[in-house]
Amino acid sequence: MRHRAKYLRSQLSRQPCSSTRGRPGRALGAEKSCLERRAVGGATLLGADGAGYTEIMVSDLVPRPLVLWDGFGLRCDLDLLERLANRELPRRVAQLREVRIGGAGATLEVRVRAAWQGLPAQLVAAVSDLQLHRRFLGCRVVSLHGPLGIPVPISLVAAAVRRFGREVASLDPVDGILLVDLRRYIPGEVQLGIRSAIVSGRVLEIELSPGSLASPA
Repeated sequence: MRHRAKYLRSQLSRQPCSSTRGRPGRALGAEKSCLERRAVGGATLLGADGAGYTEIMVSDLVPRPLVLWDGFGLRCDLDLLERLANRELPRRVAQLREVRIGGAGATLEVRVRAAWQGLPAQLVAAVSDLQLHRRFLGCRVVSLHGPLGIPVPISLVAAAVRRFGREVASLDPVDGILLVDLRRYIPGEVQLGIRSAIVSGRVLEIELSPGSLASPA
């Protein structure tokens, strides 16, 4: 049985899943299952009736998680989130003076007051499409406005982020993608993802994707 499992595992690493031949209605789900088995180093063993079961083989590249969970919802108090941002961020970005967070629906609005070359400055950024991947929070910058609602070129803000906040964030001036480094706050063993984020009043409702907690090395 061990020799057979080893042989089938080597075949799975070379060939696409063939268990759906003659059953097109199940092709998509079975192909996904096949890819998932490859990802964790699994091998499918076929019985005499053709039915299959999976023998899990722990891979050195993708270790078995200690804990798994399904997606669930979070409700973040924006007032407390503001307080946390105003306590932590100025310690790392000396030019930052104040952060205000608001918005409506799928758009989150962040208002920043800072000192730009010794002069007070204000920036209002509207962002959407919040994502979380490998402990980096990402979003798309929809609009940028300065005092009196004057539009601000994204290239100018990207240059300011590179100069003053490169240890915390990065902004792509072409795609408008903002990345914020959260590795200081999220342990490396934790895998988290965001499905959706909605602002409702002073609450940010976040729906998290299924995640996992790996065993410490």
